Amino acid sequence: MKAILYAAKSTEDVHGSIETQLADCRALAEREGWGVVEDYQDEAASAYKGNRGPGLAAALDCVERIGGTLIVQHSDRLARGDGKRAQHLVEICLRAIKGDFKLQSVQDPATFDNLVMAVVMGERNTEDSRRKSAATQSGKRRAWERGDFPGGPTPDGWVAISRKPTKVRLDPDRIKIIRLVGELSDQGWGDPSIARELNRRGLQTQGGSAWRRRRIQDLLTNALYYGGVMWHRDDPDREINWDTSFPTPWTREDFERRMRARPGTDGHRSTGRPHTNHALAGLAVCAYCMRQGRRSVMRPITSSYRRKNGTRQRTYVCGHVQDFTGLCHAPRIDAELVDTHVINGLQRYLGDFEAWQEQLLSGYASERHRLGRDLRNALRNCEEQERICERIDRAIGLAETDAEAKAAMRAAGAAHEELERRQRRSRAAQDALDGVPQRSTGRCHARLLQRAERRDPRQTGGGRHTRPG
Repeated sequence: MKAILYAAKSTEDVHGSIETQLADCRALAEREGWGVVEDYQDEAASAYKGNRGPGLAAALDCVERIGGTLIVQHSDRLARGDGKRAQHLVEICLRAIKGDFKLQSVQDPATFDNLVMAVVMGERNTEDSRRKSAATQSGKRRAWERGDFPGGPTPDGWVAISRKPTKVRLDPDRIKIIRLVGELSDQGWGDPSIARELNRRGLQTQGGSAWRRRRIQDLLTNALYYGGVMWHRDDPDREINWDTSFPTPWTREDFERRMRARPGTDGHRSTGRPHTNHALAGLAVCAYCMRQGRRSVMRPITSSYRRKNGTRQRTYVCGHVQDFTGLCHAPRIDAELVDTHVINGLQRYLGDFEAWQEQLLSGYASERHRLGRDLRNALRNCEEQERICERIDRAIGLAETDAEAKAAMRAAGAAHEELERRQRRSRAAQDALDGVPQRSTGRCHARLLQRAERRDPRQTGGGRHTRPG
C-alpha cells in the first residue's frame, strides 16, 4: 500500500504545527507498513472560510492517480466547511469512493469507516470552527475595549518586546522618520511632496521600498500613531478607543488637528473613477525605470472627463509617477495610439497559426502514441494477473490439507491485491490517454481575436465596463 501525507494550518505556521502533523502521519504509515510516496501541505489556508489551498488539490490528485491512502492527522485538516462557503468533509469522502482510494486519520480513524460518520464529523468540524470564529471575534473586541496594542505584524515605528498581550516600544531608528513625516505635514507639505522628500533623502519604508503618497496618507491617518486603537479602519463609524497605554510619537490633539486640515474624503479609496479597457493593462512596464534597474508597471488611467463623442482619454503612466515618489519622470503615454498598434499587429505577434496548429497536432499524436503503448502494456499485465488468480483459485479447491489450503488462500489474497493494483494502473493510463485531445481546432485563435476586438481602443465609451479575460 502506498501512502500520501497531508498537513494544513489555517494561519501562518509559526510553531511548527505542520511538521508535527506530518510526523504523526508518517508514524501511522510506518506502523501499517505503508510506503510514503509524497507529502503535501497548505499554510495560511482556512478550511472554514474557504477550501484548502493547492496542496490538498495536489494530494488528492496524486492519491487518486496511484490508488493509495491519504493520511491526515485529523479529519478537520481536510475540510471544515458547511458545503456552501467551503467544502464539506463528506464531499472528499465521496471523491475517495469514486476515485478508488482511501482516507485515514491519526486522531479520529473511525470518521472514514462510512459516509454517516463522515457527515457527523464534518458537521462537528464546521460547528467547531464556527464557535472558534465567534470566540476569536469576541476576544478581539475585548482587547480593543481594553486598549491593547493590536496583534499581528508590528507597524513601522515600533518593536515588539512581548506577545499575548502585545507589548511594544518605540524603534529609535524608525521613529525619527515617522516624526519627520509629521513635521513636514505640519509645515504644510502635501502627501506627494513628503514622499518625494523622503525618497530624495534616501529614506525607505520598513520593507525597504520607496515611499509613496498612499503610504504617507495611511501613516498620517492611522489613529494608532496618536495613541488610539481603531476597531476597523474601513468601518464608516470609525470607532476609536483612546484609553491606551503604549508609547506613541504623536498625541490625540495632533490627530484631531491634522484630520481637520485634511480633505473630508481623505483616507478612503475612491471608487467613482470610470474603468475602460486597456489592451496592455498589467503587461506594460516603464522603460525608464528598467534602465535605472527598477521594474515598475505602467498603470492604466482613464480620464473622468467625457468628450463630446462620448469617449474618455486613456493613458498609461508609470507607477512611480502616479504615486509621486520622485524616482521617475517619464511622461504619460497615449493608450489609444499604443493599443491600436498592438491590436493591428496581433496576427503578426501570434505568428503563423497554421504552423503552430500543425506542431500542436503532432505533439498530441506523439503523446497519444506513448500513452496508448503504456495502456496496452497495462492491459496485458492485467490479463496475465487474471490468469494467475484463476490458477490459484483452482488450487484452493484441489488442496488436500488445511496447511495447503491456507497457503493457497494467502497466495490468492496477494494475487488479487496485485490484480487490483494493475487494474488501477490501467485505469490511470486510460484516464491520461483520454485527457490528451485527439485533434486541435481554431477555437483558441478565434477566442484571441474576439478578445482583441473587445479591447479595441475605438470602443471606449463611458460607464463601467467589465475587463475581458
